[in-house]
Amino acid sequence: MKKSIFYLLTFLSVIGLSFTNCKRAAEKTAETTAEAIIESATDSDVDIKQDGKKISIKTDEGDVNINFGGDADWPADMPKDVPKWTLGKIKGNTTAKAPEADTWTVYLENVNIGQIEAYEAELKKAGFKTAIFKMDDGGSVSGEKGKLQVACFMAGSDAALTASVRKN
Repeated sequence: MKKSIFYLLTFLSVIGLSFTNCKRAAEKTAETTAEAIIESATDSDVDIKQDGKKISIKTDEGDVNINFGGDADWPADMPKDVPKWTLGKIKGNTTAKAPEADTWTVYLENVNIGQIEAYEAELKKAGFKTAIFKMDDGGSVSGEKGKLQVACFMAGSDAALTASVRKN
């Protein structure tokens, strides 16, 4: 029975970020090694490509694209209903396409709890049902609109905003 590797890919995307400071020869070795490990563990074909601080992982069950660099921005293919985060600074993003759902994550820095509250207002304006949770050093806001879910989790001055569209 073929194992689902979508969650494994998401986990490995974090590990893959450690490859970003290597030279091209080392990058190719890391790509080949990671492919062999994932293929052996999942019995699935895997193709990993790295270009500087961008990593692409393609499998039979889905694709993951990672961008952690100076050119990281709001994903161009983010669903249009998701309000764009305009506060703080984007330091990276990932995009995952799988049979169950497509997911986008934007990693932010220089954020504060007031920005979480402002983003909740933006979600409400866009027609999302929202929930907010605040603590001394962070919090979260989430929203749901049909098959589209958005959540932003903040700790200290860092945050991760994730949007997911269920396909079924």
